Amino acid sequence: FRCEQCQKEFDTSAALERHRRSHSGERPYKCKICGWGFNLSGNLNQHMAIHQKVKPFKCVYCGKTFARSNVLKAHVRCHTGERPFQCELCGAKFIISHNLKKH
Repeated sequence: FRCEQCQKEFDTSAALERHRRSHSGERPYKCKICGWGFNLSGNLNQHMAIHQKVKPFKCVYCGKTFARSNVLKAHVRCHTGERPFQCELCGAKFIISHNLKKH
């Protein structure tokens, strides 16, 4: 199964359908508490931890806790100074990829 937009191939039609949402921006999985939408059901499940106040991921530097491991990973970079996302045009470096995209 091949994506018409980017030619990426998938083993199942369901995987292709999930991938298509990355192009369309469709977010069919909605949080019933705050209304945020997600393109994958697993992302909604991760998000729900925020509302349940479950924060199992702890920073070894300052003790701050997080609901998601990827947010902890980005936070730790504030302590270490790591900035792995670099602009190819000007060389500016960023802690998270989203900030590079905004730049």
